[in-house]
Amino acid sequence: MFKEELNLINKAETDADALRKEAKQEAKAMIEKANTNAQELLEEAKAKAKEVVDKLSLEGSEEAQKQYEASMEATKDSCLKLEEHAKAKELEVVSRIVERVKSSVN
Repeated sequence: MFKEELNLINKAETDADALRKEAKQEAKAMIEKANTNAQELLEEAKAKAKEVVDKLSLEGSEEAQKQYEASMEATKDSCLKLEEHAKAKELEVVSRIVERVKSSVN
């Protein structure tokens, strides 16, 4: 009887060791899987973030180009108006210069 109880205790200890070992292996596998999943999620997040950054960068470049073109057009218009004004005054200025030259000669 004592031998049977000793055998039962030994079997229980062996079974407990096997369960502990199996639990450790399962825990290790779960941790590895969690790490793999976390890495995959991180890579996906990085890829999505890069897409967003690239999209926003492109949109920003396009907006900057539009603003540049609008500014250049406004500057061109301003220069043309100044040129027209200068041409309109050219005859008047030349006439005044000629008058001064004439009056200084006389």
